[in-house]
Amino acid sequence: MVRGGAPLLVGALVFDLKFPSSAITWLTVAAGLLMGILVSFGIRYLVALTGFWITDSRGTEAAAMLVSCFFSGMILPLVVFPGWFGEFARATPWAATLQVPIDIWLGRNPGGMGSALVFQLGWILVLLLAGQLATTLATQKVVIQGG
Repeated sequence: MVRGGAPLLVGALVFDLKFPSSAITWLTVAAGLLMGILVSFGIRYLVALTGFWITDSRGTEAAAMLVSCFFSGMILPLVVFPGWFGEFARATPWAATLQVPIDIWLGRNPGGMGSALVFQLGWILVLLLAGQLATTLATQKVVIQGG
């Protein structure tokens, strides 16, 4: 909200933005944003856990940032990707971080707002369970790189 608030205000002043028209839509947008943050946390947590197995996780973090920018819809909306590639991009967890909340805001959910939230909730569960499993595996044997 802090990063996106100022651009939203500027955009609202410069362009004719479409805002949600009902209280239910505003609540759904808020839920979608919260779930997008949780999905983002799950992805970043798994990336951070790679530090248990490699000595320098900066490469993994850079690759994750690149993939995140591309598959979240930050560079191009995922709806412009053609065919099977577009379907794949919209099924990834990164889509749940940005594209899905935007689609909820715009009312562009093919299956309705409920299906968008279920999609996000599914990715939250998968990522947090994977994070829990990876944490358990990582903490069974800790090797400290020292100096």
